[in-house]
Amino acid sequence: MRFIWTEISFLDLWWKHATAAQQKALTKLVNSGQLEIMTGGWVMTDEANVHLYAMLDQLIEGHQWVKSKFNVAPKVGWSIDPFGQGSTVPHLLAKSGFEGAIIQRIHYNWKEWLARHQYEEFYWKSPWDNNKDYTLLTHNMPFDLYSTGKSCGPDEERCNQLNFFKYVDKIPLGNLQKITDKNLQSYAEMAIEQYAKTASLFPHNVALVLVGDDFTYKTEVEFMHQYENYKKLMDYVNKNSDSMFNGSTLQFGTPSEYFREIKKRQKGNFPTLVGDFFPYADIFSSGTPAYWTGYYTTRPFYKFLSRNLEHNLRNAEILYSIVYNKARQSDFSLNDAKRIEKDYQLIIEVQ
Repeated sequence: MRFIWTEISFLDLWWKHATAAQQKALTKLVNSGQLEIMTGGWVMTDEANVHLYAMLDQLIEGHQWVKSKFNVAPKVGWSIDPFGQGSTVPHLLAKSGFEGAIIQRIHYNWKEWLARHQYEEFYWKSPWDNNKDYTLLTHNMPFDLYSTGKSCGPDEERCNQLNFFKYVDKIPLGNLQKITDKNLQSYAEMAIEQYAKTASLFPHNVALVLVGDDFTYKTEVEFMHQYENYKKLMDYVNKNSDSMFNGSTLQFGTPSEYFREIKKRQKGNFPTLVGDFFPYADIFSSGTPAYWTGYYTTRPFYKFLSRNLEHNLRNAEILYSIVYNKARQSDFSLNDAKRIEKDYQLIIEVQ
């Protein structure tokens, strides 16, 4: 099985209370590639309404944490919930040595246009970049949202049946959906139908399908129930791939594995996109166009305050670095760096 993790601030909260054995087990999963750290920022940064240095600071904080704990560097971006996608984040990720990125929330007209042209993957380039090294292969999720019901294919009702652990008002249901010998074939046919329609939006015919949603995977019972049902589904499809499913196969995978596969199939042949995806608008919440632009002008005092604080914090860090190096030359010991690091983490969470 595979799993991914994005916001390091939440992983840090878990790590602080984990036992040494739990930390060792998690490190083993990360190093084996079964648990992939995506983006690795302290948060999943806002992209439409934030200062450049706030973006950069949260990325530095997260990457330093990941490096110190696992000795790895994230390679794929995961930016599925900012309200609009900007070209600054892919620029920063490309300069950080990333190999790809995945985005979600873009204007519904862009969704339609990219799907119609099979351009759901593209080399993303910032308008100010002339260097090809600073382009990033980017995957746009073709449907409205990242939940199982809204991302496995175009038919939400059928996709919801492929979520085997349901919640009502964030409380797990008692009657869990389960694959049995009687319904295994119908589930497999339904899954392949939706996955094939998703894959048809891409020239390489590979589908990246998410399993999960907000507030999920909170218990071992849920985790194992999803795993056991999907394992049955995969085994059945792969066993009958040629005879029943036109050569289709299913497997657990991480985004890095997905990018490796599509690069191999496409041999680097992807279109290039220059610019950003602002403003964000959807039609799924109300059935009419809804533009998510109000927060561009709201809470100006808090925005001013956070940027002013970050400015002063950066000045303090520079001064500390100078004094620290002077002290080292004079055999003095300074240990306040952790204080500055903690202040950065706090202001990132505020922002």
